[in-house]
Amino acid sequence: MGKKLQKYLDEAEKTEQQIAELEERLRTIRAAQKKEEDSEIIRAIRSTKMGGRELLALLDNIQAGNVTFLTTVNNASEEAETEEAIEKDA
Repeated sequence: MGKKLQKYLDEAEKTEQQIAELEERLRTIRAAQKKEEDSEIIRAIRSTKMGGRELLALLDNIQAGNVTFLTTVNNASEEAETEEAIEKDA
């Protein structure tokens, strides 16, 4: 086998391994993200200080789509956090 062909095969194998590692890292990050989102939801619900029946009614209405939420997103803050996370991982 020629040296160039062997080089390409080796490089392809190395790249496939890197892709597999990055996919696993992405799965881990997504799982951590979901866990943090779930924790935020739980903290928000617990902070309402509602009784059991009121809380159940609220959750039923949320699931039925009868409740809307007003949200304000601070894009600059989110972008800064994302950049910090990227720099930390690099």
